Amino acid sequence: MTNFKYDVLNISKYFIRNHYIFRNLSLSFTNGNIIAITGANGSGKSTLLKVMTGVLSFSSGNIKVIKDGLDIHVSNLKEDIAMVSPYLNLYEEFTPYEHYKISADLRGIKFDENKLDKLLQLFKLRPHKNSPIRNFSSGMKQRMKFILALQSNPTILFLDEPTSNLDADGIESINKIIIEHAANGGAVIIATNEEREKSLCSICYEVTS
Repeated sequence: MTNFKYDVLNISKYFIRNHYIFRNLSLSFTNGNIIAITGANGSGKSTLLKVMTGVLSFSSGNIKVIKDGLDIHVSNLKEDIAMVSPYLNLYEEFTPYEHYKISADLRGIKFDENKLDKLLQLFKLRPHKNSPIRNFSSGMKQRMKFILALQSNPTILFLDEPTSNLDADGIESINKIIIEHAANGGAVIIATNEEREKSLCSICYEVTS
């Protein structure tokens, strides 16, 4: 995994001028960190994650990322980050096998069926490898999102309510992945108000408008 330092410096975001989603927010993390982003519903947690991944621009402030000693723009982090969130949709007409292969093609990475099988086994979806995703339960779809997120060996995982719709076994699997990812030199950013998810984190930042 790459070595990095990620600094959010007094950033603010509004969609309508002077109507801020959040303002003057700062946070910092590096390899090995598990960070919680908390805040009331509608406080901007999901918007902040979109800003930090480069999906949305910010209105003021700065994001500074140093990767392997080089200062880079957040938009150039695509190969190093992955995201799981309720608003990311799956191509439900495909099977997990088809979706994983298409995703590899779109990302320009080698399709690795052995890795797919290991991830399907980890998330207990191996028997459904060739079943249409549209027939999956909400929990199965959530696990499929994690499989796709881990496909590219990201350094930074951005997780928005990662254990929503999961049963006890699914929650245990996700918790294990979060802990192991950080232990192996990655970083995990979790937008959550769940105590069980916050308990995994060493640092907690609250988003307020």
